[in-house]
Amino acid sequence: MEFYNKLNPDFDPDKKHLPPYLGYGKLSQDSVKRTNGCIEGRYYLHDQQVYNIHWNDRCDFTSCYDEELISITTDKNLSSAFQKNWLSTCMMDSGNFLDPRMVYLAQSISKHSIYFKHPQAKVDDRVMCYFPAGKIFDLMIPVRENYLHTLDVFRCLLEDNGQVLSTLEENIISLLTMDMEGKVSVEEVRTISFSATLSRIYDAAILLESTGLLLKIKKYALFIRDAVEAMMPSLFVQYGDIGDGYQTYGILEKQLYEQCRNNVKNDFISNSRNILEQVLTLKSF
Repeated sequence: MEFYNKLNPDFDPDKKHLPPYLGYGKLSQDSVKRTNGCIEGRYYLHDQQVYNIHWNDRCDFTSCYDEELISITTDKNLSSAFQKNWLSTCMMDSGNFLDPRMVYLAQSISKHSIYFKHPQAKVDDRVMCYFPAGKIFDLMIPVRENYLHTLDVFRCLLEDNGQVLSTLEENIISLLTMDMEGKVSVEEVRTISFSATLSRIYDAAILLESTGLLLKIKKYALFIRDAVEAMMPSLFVQYGDIGDGYQTYGILEKQLYEQCRNNVKNDFISNSRNILEQVLTLKSF
């Protein structure tokens, strides 16, 4: 497991302090109690409690959701107990998180015509965990027109909402599309990306949606994925939108596409066929 405290180089793991956010949750200030060297507090995802902390000589870390216990871990301090708890709840099914809180977030965000890629539990055989964030996500926004205006709006949004969004990066992707006849086309699309922590990912998505600048067409929709996965040089292929005339679409950074066009197209066609076969199989049941 990779565990990162270096996001805050002055972090002292043994100092009894409850951060304002932790993993899935935000701290309820009303729940914080300090008595005889012990500190207690509760964290919430929307109106659901997700963590209960009791930190005395050791830290008891209770993970829960929808009034159901998920896991209890104990360690020398909060960061160690959180790390151990994250690992214990990072159950896998084909490499995906089974944690009901991640499922809830994915469903809540997807309702807004936003694509949320369910994160892998492991990346390169490592479980990645940040403290106190848990996970950091990359929010990629394809921009087809009025790019400079859109960039200005998002820069202002970042300045006014630094507690929700962080970093702004510009890039160009190659967007591959397979139409209804199986023909593959490639389009260059400029993108603007932000990052957000796990506990703030829903707020970040809704904030970006509120600008009215997100496109509703599936292949141009806001795309949210694990920031570590976003750094991996891989082709992302997804089932398309028959109503808009394309069966599948794929996303890859332009530079990587330019380096090996033929291989990328072949991989895209192969992955598209696999996806379409899976869809047909599901429809046959």
